[in-house]
Amino acid sequence: MLRWAGNRATPFTFDKVGDLPAQAADLAYLDGRIYATTWSAANATTIGRLAGVWRSPALPIRAGQIRQWTQVFDASRYETDPLIRTTYGLGGVAAFGGYLYWGTMHVPLQASLAHQAKYPQPTDEAVRLQARNTQRGLSIWRGKDLGTPNQKIELLYGESTLPAYAPETATWSSVPTGWTPLYGRSGFGNSLNNYTWRMTVAGDRLFVATMDWSYLVHDLLPQAPPTDPALWGADLWVFPSAAEAAQPINTTGLGNYLNYGIRNMVADGDDLYLGMANPMNLRTDPTDDVPEGGWELIELSRGRDAYADRL
Repeated sequence: MLRWAGNRATPFTFDKVGDLPAQAADLAYLDGRIYATTWSAANATTIGRLAGVWRSPALPIRAGQIRQWTQVFDASRYETDPLIRTTYGLGGVAAFGGYLYWGTMHVPLQASLAHQAKYPQPTDEAVRLQARNTQRGLSIWRGKDLGTPNQKIELLYGESTLPAYAPETATWSSVPTGWTPLYGRSGFGNSLNNYTWRMTVAGDRLFVATMDWSYLVHDLLPQAPPTDPALWGADLWVFPSAAEAAQPINTTGLGNYLNYGIRNMVADGDDLYLGMANPMNLRTDPTDDVPEGGWELIELSRGRDAYADRL
């Protein structure tokens, strides 16, 4: 973790303020501290190397404190399968309404491939079951008083049970996670919503941007169960307050189903600028005026159509 210490004359000067055992994904500031979400490290054999939320010492962080960050949440507190939990990432994080909000990220098929490598299955039916039981939709969390005796963590969207594999019997079973979601199921009800790519507060609302790989399932895995084209495309959800469930702004890539992700967001008062993830360049049809394949920048103004202004 680095803090910029430069100026216009020496712009590439940094101070090291954190040394974490896993790769940091995103940062947020709350109550005089920085919080970092991480992805699981390769060969995540310790809790610290699993995807987690880390809390910094009180700011300003001094040179002797770079290893005094505290892990306040990790994937093992939710995921029931020991191998799948090593494939988790944590992504978007934001301070909102006195809470820290964060969400999980799941690279398409990564958990399936890890299971297939470690536990090869003898039949096609068993392979399909393995693929189905290793898929995870994003989960959304929040916490208050993190790193203190009064720490409180809530699961907002997720599962009360998850499939876990027993190698000794070569069977799957539903195992309680120990959590009851406050508002709904994983992926805001769509299991193919797999990334919490970004969280941003604009005005007095918390926006959550996702990656939805429904289109990729349809295009790359023809043997997979059919997906509903009405659900293709990234989602944008909003928490109107810390006392309310999230509401959908748009669930179809903001007017372009090939926008499988909202990769970044920047707030401008009550408004947002959205940077879309869309690598399907060759799907562009030059005979129409619909923006299909390729990156887009979208301005979202409060009270207006969610995809009225493509920049």
